[in-house]
Amino acid sequence: MKVLSLVIASVFAVNAVAFAQEETRAGTQKSVAAAADAPERTLRNTNLAVSPQLGLIGYNDNFGNYTTRGAAGIGVDLNLIPMISPKSNDFYGGLSSGGFYSHVGATTSNFFGTNPDTGAESKGSLVLIPMDAKLGYNMTTRARISVHGGANVIYRSIGNSVDLGTSSSSTAQTSDSNWSIFPNAGLDLEVGIGKNIALIARPDFTFADSGNRFFTGMVGVTAMAL
Repeated sequence: MKVLSLVIASVFAVNAVAFAQEETRAGTQKSVAAAADAPERTLRNTNLAVSPQLGLIGYNDNFGNYTTRGAAGIGVDLNLIPMISPKSNDFYGGLSSGGFYSHVGATTSNFFGTNPDTGAESKGSLVLIPMDAKLGYNMTTRARISVHGGANVIYRSIGNSVDLGTSSSSTAQTSDSNWSIFPNAGLDLEVGIGKNIALIARPDFTFADSGNRFFTGMVGVTAMAL
């Protein structure tokens, strides 16, 4: 009887292991099939896109000279059209934000904000946060042109490192840190280059006080996440 019981138990154990393996294989196959059936994200049907970007800022320094510095950051776009009207995928309408950083350094620093003239301190930094609405047209599944506009929130660790005008909110002539907000407008040019991936070019103009010019030009790779 003991031998018979052991044999029966072994048979059940083998069958249980085989069943578990079969279930695992079936689950894996379903997951692979689901991934294969998932729609490719394109510029027409993407709700959320995240794009690491590199570029430059252009601005007036505290001597009134127009200069440039390197910049880097991340853009985030939320497309509301697919959520509101899935069939209206020729158009883009949503929100655009993110965060961009530039090490401005001293007035005499180089493009990267380093190596100023002797005696100058290379400390100035700038952070820009867009708060924009974005409207665009999908010319194809792989090409879109959009306009964006709203406001840029700008932080300067040293207020007079970047001259944004003469109003009290701009603190152009002080070395204090400063948060300012100014209207902005620009373009987004996007081209799909692969599954769920696109390139973006984003020129942007900030309308600072006293006619001072502040420009941001960025390019990046967009991951179409959702």
